[in-house]
Amino acid sequence: MLILVTTGSLFISQVLAHGGEDHSAPATEVVTSRADATSVAFITVAKESQFALGILTDRVAERTMTVTSKVTGRIIPAANGRAEVYAPQEGRIISSRAWKIGDRVTKGQTLFSVEQSLTGTERLELERDLIEADRDVEESTRDHDRKRSLEGVVAKKEIELARIRLESARERRSALRQVLSRGTKPVSVTAPISGSIASADVVGGEFVEVSKQLLEIVNTSVVWVEAQFFESDLASIPRGTGAVITSASAVGTYTGSLVSVGNVISPETRTVPVIFAVTNRNEQLKINASAEIAISSGVDIAVVAVPKSAVVRAGAKSYVIAHRGPEEFEPLEVSAGSGEDASHVQVMTGLKLGDKVVTTGLTHFRANLTQ
Repeated sequence: MLILVTTGSLFISQVLAHGGEDHSAPATEVVTSRADATSVAFITVAKESQFALGILTDRVAERTMTVTSKVTGRIIPAANGRAEVYAPQEGRIISSRAWKIGDRVTKGQTLFSVEQSLTGTERLELERDLIEADRDVEESTRDHDRKRSLEGVVAKKEIELARIRLESARERRSALRQVLSRGTKPVSVTAPISGSIASADVVGGEFVEVSKQLLEIVNTSVVWVEAQFFESDLASIPRGTGAVITSASAVGTYTGSLVSVGNVISPETRTVPVIFAVTNRNEQLKINASAEIAISSGVDIAVVAVPKSAVVRAGAKSYVIAHRGPEEFEPLEVSAGSGEDASHVQVMTGLKLGDKVVTTGLTHFRANLTQ
């Protein structure tokens, strides 16, 4: 019995001599117990693995930052940047091309034709036109025959003009007869704006009514970002170009210029719709994608800040990985403040000055934040 106790004491002494590091354990393990018994998960990463994973840290420090307000909005087409295409009248689709989403079109380009049924009024007008066309053919024929009989007396130019008038009259009469015999007439439908096809439901030969949307065209060279601002934030909205726009659908930042501010405050939400225009370089910003609008107040404050690269998003929450010991790391949920600059962001809770946080090699820790 005494031998067993002595052996156990020797083992504990060996572990403590290595700084509490059990090298028999895997390179990385999640530990869920501490002396304070808070049941917060801690992650152990061996020194060798830290170098291999490229894990680097930086200290939480105080920085002077400009107060920035942020609002989440939605990307929508600009005015005159969206068009729905319908048949001008019910009829049968005649299309030489199967349009698909993403196809580019230019304003005035023929998209398809609709073969429309004649109304009673249209048929009556065409019948009158046909009577007139018959009369023109008879008169042109007599004129042409008379001048040909006087060939050598009448100039050849007059005979040629008479022939051209006769052929034109015959072609018009033939076209009218065809329309009346079919009981239909083709009407071309053209693109009202330049842009790309956003939705398409055009099937050649299909009979359509005027209520069916056949195509949707969007032009996203310039888009709008619409957001709801609280009434207390309206005074901070820049009247010129001053909003910074970001979106998960695009890389980098965009500059937004104010288009309009609503005049009515919602009694339920106490917000007002505000719209910014954004030049959409390479058309990366996608319609209906969410976007964040950041507006600087111009007021500088001293704040507790961390590098932006240290913040990890997991769902609706934000985390940093605090370096607590040589091989010990702690995921901490943090809340961001209104201070921000190009490289750092204010942290309101979760950290204190002097804490060390991981800035690179965070991929290794992401899986533990979603468990």
